[in-house]
Amino acid sequence: MLTVRLPEELESEISRLAEREHRPKSEIVKEALQAYLSAQRERQSSYELGKDLFGVSASGRSEGSSSYKKRVREKVGDKYSH
Repeated sequence: MLTVRLPEELESEISRLAEREHRPKSEIVKEALQAYLSAQRERQSSYELGKDLFGVSASGRSEGSSSYKKRVREKVGDKYSH
């Protein structure tokens, strides 16, 4: 069981809706919470929205950041080894 304190105006609005629809207030509140929780489950986090883009450079290669030092070392080595 859960007890929730609501602002007077919100409780009044729920009461008016319950009267108009001939339904218990608790049923209306449960329905509203279910709709809210369902929307939250469907909403993706920022990470989920961009996870396939993280670590990808303009070239589209995902290993760019992890191999950067190695590539710089190779380029510098090639330039000065001649």
